[in-house]
Amino acid sequence: MSTSAKYLLIAGFLEARNPATLDASMFDSTGGIDNRKRKRTASEKSMEKKEIAEQEAAMKGPGSFPLERLLAIFQCIASIGDSSFNEEKKKLLFTTERITT
Repeated sequence: MSTSAKYLLIAGFLEARNPATLDASMFDSTGGIDNRKRKRTASEKSMEKKEIAEQEAAMKGPGSFPLERLLAIFQCIASIGDSSFNEEKKKLLFTTERITT
């Protein structure tokens, strides 16, 4: 499997399993840091409801997602791993040249 295909598969997994609200904190160069005030801490009851909702979502499985978001995550992953992708490309070119000569 090519490197691009692996990155696309990982991007699809990340997108299907993580809510869009976390994209900025995971894929933004600033880490999603904002100058807004911090939110209040949640009560135990609301935390329990949130945990139950997360468990139900995990049991339901991955959901559908927009293509634009998939491509944005793929681009972020590919830009980070671009140096290793270029090394793989050089190895392939070297092997092809060696075979053809």
